[in-house]
Amino acid sequence: MRRYCFGLILIPLVIGCGDARDVTEVTVQTIAVPDSATYRLLEKVVEEFEAENGDIRVRLVGSRRPLEYVFRGVVARADVDIIEVKAGEIAVLAERGALALLPQLRETVEASHRRVVVQATGPEGVHAVPWSARPKLLVYNRQMLDEHDPPRDWETMLALAERLTRDAAGDGRPDQFGFALAGQDSADFGRHYTTFLAQLGVPAMELSAGQWWFNVAPREGTQVMEFIVGLRDASPPESIVSDDRDAVKQFRDGRAAMVIAGPEGLYLPPDGPDFEVGAAGLPAPAVGVPVCDAEFRHLVVPGYVRGRRKDAAVRFLEFISGPQGQRLVARGLEEKRPVVAVREDVLADEPYRSDPELRAFARALDRAAPVLPAYIWEGKGARDWIGTLHGVLRRDAPSTSEVRDLVYLSQQRGNEALACRYTEIGHPSATTALGMLVLGVLVFVAVAYVVARR
Repeated sequence: MRRYCFGLILIPLVIGCGDARDVTEVTVQTIAVPDSATYRLLEKVVEEFEAENGDIRVRLVGSRRPLEYVFRGVVARADVDIIEVKAGEIAVLAERGALALLPQLRETVEASHRRVVVQATGPEGVHAVPWSARPKLLVYNRQMLDEHDPPRDWETMLALAERLTRDAAGDGRPDQFGFALAGQDSADFGRHYTTFLAQLGVPAMELSAGQWWFNVAPREGTQVMEFIVGLRDASPPESIVSDDRDAVKQFRDGRAAMVIAGPEGLYLPPDGPDFEVGAAGLPAPAVGVPVCDAEFRHLVVPGYVRGRRKDAAVRFLEFISGPQGQRLVARGLEEKRPVVAVREDVLADEPYRSDPELRAFARALDRAAPVLPAYIWEGKGARDWIGTLHGVLRRDAPSTSEVRDLVYLSQQRGNEALACRYTEIGHPSATTALGMLVLGVLVFVAVAYVVARR
């Protein structure tokens, strides 16, 4: 009797395994926060893909944790088939041998914007598949600028921001501002700084020997901070102590005339002020270059993914980076387009062709500066570095000696805290491997027992 009962227990397990073999599940770890516009757009792409590929199910996992843990933890546990990364991560992960080569996707990748093609490929071949970008431009309120054109250089921008900062209520405090600066001790403020620094031809960080190093030049750094302090004086106090989400909110509420934002800045909530929104390139210093801050987002397959899972992952990557998937990205959601497509033929078509503001974001990809690794902003060294920047921002006149403190921080604590060591990536963790071994032994013993009792 016990023999038959044990057999009955195994039957559903065997049947379940048989059904599982008919459908391959692919897990995609995205850096988008669940319920965000980008996450919902990915859900839409997944829905379309599954409708055409009944033998594959895609499980989308959003990120609520610091990305440092995503890469050091999730990857090492070998429970993810596709991981979303930004441009800076690709070189480090490829150098460590953590990424699968994707030669079958070379043609699809080469149809993308030229800048992302360079990021996605290396000496050995294709390491990543680009799926979107989020450039940041100067978004402005056309009514508040009135007869003024959007500024094209730092000096004009400071003068215009000061002119548009007004005390309309007459209570001695400004209630309309020329700009909304994301000045919080956060990655958003750090990204503004690194973008402006790049406009002066100085990369904020450099990759060397598998590590990212802060590279803050005192002279150019002081010039950038003086510009940012000028923007601070023309910004709402609320945005200076918050991140770019609050800065965009100040703009949408009609309190600020200009803000640095991604494509989401073009769309106003239905219950807020109604005004016409414009987009223009970031103002550049007179001696600089028109650099744009653009997050190029890629999808990679970890090197441990094999067999059916890898085949299914490749099919999903081919879909999202191909014409059909990229048109879904371009159309976005009904209420907004949170990111920009990266495929060249899609960028030349609708909606970018007929929408001048969206076209400005698409063209910004040509001026994109290198994007820093996402996990860089999560480390203690980065927090210390941005905290020092923020301390300089609170002063009225940043000095060269204060910015030199950033160099010291870079050379001392920053590099130690931001060292990227991925020695464990590319292989299942010891816990995972042991668990798989124990499970295999238990299955073998169970099958042997059934056979022996017959």
